[in-house]
Amino acid sequence: MFNNNSMTTTTIKTSHDTSTAKRYTRLAHPPNIQLTKRFIEVNASICRHGMVTFEQLRALHPDIPCAALYPITRLSFHNGFSNRPYQQEAAHKRVPGRLSTFITPDRKGVQLHSAFFADPVPIPKYTYQPPPQSWLAHQHLHSEPDQPINWEAWLNEQDRHQMTWGYMRHQHTTTSTLLHYRCGATGHPDITFFTEADLWNRYAPDAKLNKPIFDINDFPTLMARDFVTNPPEGIAAPAAKTPLQLKTRIDWLVKLPGNSGLTEHTIPISTQPDGYFAHQLATNKLSFFFLESDEGTETILPGADLRRSLQLFSQTSLLQKYLTYIAAFRSRAHQKQFGIPAFKVITVTSTPKRVDDIIDKMGDQHAQLKRLFNIHSNFLLFTDHETLARYNNNPYHPDYIHLNLDGEYVHLTEV
Repeated sequence: MFNNNSMTTTTIKTSHDTSTAKRYTRLAHPPNIQLTKRFIEVNASICRHGMVTFEQLRALHPDIPCAALYPITRLSFHNGFSNRPYQQEAAHKRVPGRLSTFITPDRKGVQLHSAFFADPVPIPKYTYQPPPQSWLAHQHLHSEPDQPINWEAWLNEQDRHQMTWGYMRHQHTTTSTLLHYRCGATGHPDITFFTEADLWNRYAPDAKLNKPIFDINDFPTLMARDFVTNPPEGIAAPAAKTPLQLKTRIDWLVKLPGNSGLTEHTIPISTQPDGYFAHQLATNKLSFFFLESDEGTETILPGADLRRSLQLFSQTSLLQKYLTYIAAFRSRAHQKQFGIPAFKVITVTSTPKRVDDIIDKMGDQHAQLKRLFNIHSNFLLFTDHETLARYNNNPYHPDYIHLNLDGEYVHLTEV
């Protein structure tokens, strides 16, 4: 199983340092390698997981020897298909011991993925910063008169500087958690596991999918430099998107300014699950799950005034997310958007105490949720990383249990 503690949760102040270590600096003239089937499959793993370590890639591709996998990841970075965010350099300097280097997809990696695979993957989430005057001056100095600024060059450069540390930490935790479920199910003789990519290809409406132009088992010779500078015809530049998103509407009682009573409003709402997977038992029972990865810092239950305002669904909280999942389930949004018949939500948080706090605070709302939506207690399931670690990070261990919204013990294979 994967170690979920390889990334510190300490708050680290990050700033762009021009004296960046070599491992975060791309070669000016990287080797023009051939894009092989192995390279494309490793790129797909990076894109599908959002943030991985080399050790996690080894576990995902046990058929690729370490001596072959390392140059793939190295040349993927130098050719612009993947990133090594600068922010982790601060962590490497401040945290005792060795930390793995985290690998994230770049826009060209997402573009390469869409050329071969139908499942959509999100564009990496970066925070935009305007270019400094020094960069603009350099562009003007080295450009022809009246030539427009090459904004694409700035976007490609600033992406690697500006990925937020909080997003990195959250993405790493989510990736590790999904791999715990995948590895635990794979090691179980009576369970077949389906990844998010599997589910996109099996169930999603065609309109949600990429339109690949190449067959991974039969494609022409592609060179990295040619793909980056002049992509084959038919490959669209990746647009910002969040494919894993549930959208629906909810009828909610709110108190408007100047009104003494409550007024029902129909509110458009949405949520972006952190993960998506399914398992099938030997009995052929198939269960689908959305994952919420909670760092232990998110608001569980907003105050009473906020719960009766329109702002409830515009501010992030666990209640807001759970209400969106429940409303999506009742409106059958999952059937329209993902093509699946049903789902449950698993929240994996930091500690058993945090699980108890969520259940206690949500318990006050449970009667109301049952009355409004006729929702079952097993619709929302909870566990934590401390408990997972005691079972070798295997949520499918025969003695491992999740808790439902009533605080009852539940085996994952029984829901």
